[in-house]
Amino acid sequence: MKDYIRNLLAEYNMTDCNPVKTPANKTNLDDLPDSTDLPCDENEYRSIVGKLLYAANTVRYDINYIVSKLSRYFASPKVKHMDAAKRVLRYLKGTPTFGLRYTSYAPNELFSYSDANLASEADTKSRSTTGSVVLYGGSPVSWRSKLQTLVALSTANSELVALCYTTQESVWLLNLLKDMNINCNASLFCDNQPAIKTVQSDALLEGTKHIRIKVDFVKQQLQCTVLSLQYVPTKLNCADMFTKAITDPLFSNLRQRCASGLSPIDLL
Repeated sequence: MKDYIRNLLAEYNMTDCNPVKTPANKTNLDDLPDSTDLPCDENEYRSIVGKLLYAANTVRYDINYIVSKLSRYFASPKVKHMDAAKRVLRYLKGTPTFGLRYTSYAPNELFSYSDANLASEADTKSRSTTGSVVLYGGSPVSWRSKLQTLVALSTANSELVALCYTTQESVWLLNLLKDMNINCNASLFCDNQPAIKTVQSDALLEGTKHIRIKVDFVKQQLQCTVLSLQYVPTKLNCADMFTKAITDPLFSNLRQRCASGLSPIDLL
């Protein structure tokens, strides 16, 4: 990936650019000045973001959130979107060797992190963002930043939708490992107490009936598999970096936690 990044920077004349510490600016793209709302070169934009998507989906999980967001603007990109894409290149300039590192001495356990950001962006029609990352063998083996298909009515609702997705991914990975004769435990971490309470309750709590199937699926998997659900503080939730742009030092801390492949308890 180091050579891929070097070639990418050279292709877009950014070999000598100044690196930045985070791939995304916390300022929402919708809040930028009107001067940045002008059209940009569509072909160049699609080319840059398409190549960034390859990096984000294969090795560079740390740019997954912003690159996934930028891919929504392929149809009509603006100058502000191009600026955001080139910021990602500047971030990669400063972190060319960062990537996945699996070790034989890592714990034989899945650590799955789930998070959601409730209707935080104006251009998503009030849909929330799901963040999910699963660690095994010392590094992430699965990660995703995606818009939820339904409009959540509360933070707990959006967290439950994200929890369902992360549970699905965790169960699939557990079955994959089982096919390779690897049996392991799995911890599922969430930073929202009401969502955890809903899943652990025997009754369906008020305000969650419209997502009953998702809630019941999570409940069933917790009962029938080795998955265990635990609370984790937001500052220790690795999935937070997949739901929104965050600043340093929190971003660097979460990135390093993902790279460790360990549970939040082991890193305290």
